[in-house]
Amino acid sequence: MEQYENGLPLHLTNPNRSAFATMSESEFLNKSSRDIQELIRHKHILITDCAFQQLKFDEDGLRILCPPWKTIEIQGEIQLITATSDQLLKASEMDSGKILNALEFPMNLASLSPMPKFSTDLLAWACTATEFPPPIGDIRFGLAATPGARTWFHIDCMGFLTFVETMCGFKIWMCIRDQDGQFVVVDMFKDFELDDAHGYYIEAILLTPGTRL
Repeated sequence: MEQYENGLPLHLTNPNRSAFATMSESEFLNKSSRDIQELIRHKHILITDCAFQQLKFDEDGLRILCPPWKTIEIQGEIQLITATSDQLLKASEMDSGKILNALEFPMNLASLSPMPKFSTDLLAWACTATEFPPPIGDIRFGLAATPGARTWFHIDCMGFLTFVETMCGFKIWMCIRDQDGQFVVVDMFKDFELDDAHGYYIEAILLTPGTRL
């Protein structure tokens, strides 16, 4: 596969060709906001060795996201359903459990400090709407899923930046880019088919606890 060299992913063997730039959390914090914003114009940034709260996929871990009695919208195998986090947990514990993907747990009490170096939206908010708090629940939300869950290719947040932290388990993140290593149009999925990528390159990376993409 073109995303591998010598049997290893490009971000490990040939960072210049990779869509991902990798650095430790200390390296990220020591870079200026200007440097990070310039880098993120061309690359996704994978931050390793992050300080994080160790969680398990159990009742206590899911309680961080929402109370067990609160109903949430869950993406099932073929349709959207309404369920509780307790039902999500039970499905994960059954050999014949459904593949479920809960995509939106608003985290209204999540911290916004320290402000990520690429969050120009929060900087603009602080400069223009100082008497109102930012809509934290709309920009900080949790995800939880059983093994095998997936989402199809899409552009996050209408092209605005997204970051994801893995708190437990594993997540494979895939991206597509053109032959020059960048996106040329916003509507790049118009004629895109996974089985015939039409000149686009696909690169995947494994996110583990303690990493931030």
